[in-house]
Amino acid sequence: MATSSSILLLAALLALVSWQAIASDPGPLQDFCVADMHSPG
Repeated sequence: MATSSSILLLAALLALVSWQAIASDPGPLQDFCVADMHSPG
């Protein structure tokens, strides 16, 4: 049977990995802003 410290370590590792997955940018193409020099506005 796993000890409580190994279960806690596994839970912390799982939380860290899931946090990185949530924090990732789903659309990196949307990070760019291109100026339209021919726009009337």
